[in-house]
Parts: sequence; structure tokens; C-alpha cells
Amino acid sequence: MSESLDGFKLIFREAPYAVFLFEPLVDVKDLGADFKVLECNSAGNEFFGRYLSNLPQNFH
Repeated sequence: MSESLDGFKLIFREAPYAVFLFEPLVDVKDLGADFKVLECNSAGNEFFGRYLSNLPQNFH
């Protein structure tokens, strides 16, 4: 997954969410990690909507 968005690199994609982590990559479990969560379509290849401020409750 080499897709990026404004310096954020795509690290997780499973509809309806896509998670972008700011580079340099750090452990997403680190509370200091700078990430953005975007909604994506069922195919996982289109991103839309506003950034969510938190990881989804069902994100593992």
C-alpha cells in the first residue's frame, strides 16, 4: 500500500474505513501517533467524507 494523502501514508484499508498514518511511520498504538481516518467505499479504492477524529470503535 503505497498510497499517501498530504504526507499521510495508507496503513489500513477495510471498508468502510481507511487509516492514514503520518510519516515517519510510528506504531499506531502509540498515543502520540498522528493519524487520520477516512471513510472509503466497499472496494477500498475511493476515499470520501471528512476525517474522523478517532479510530472507529470496531477498529482492531
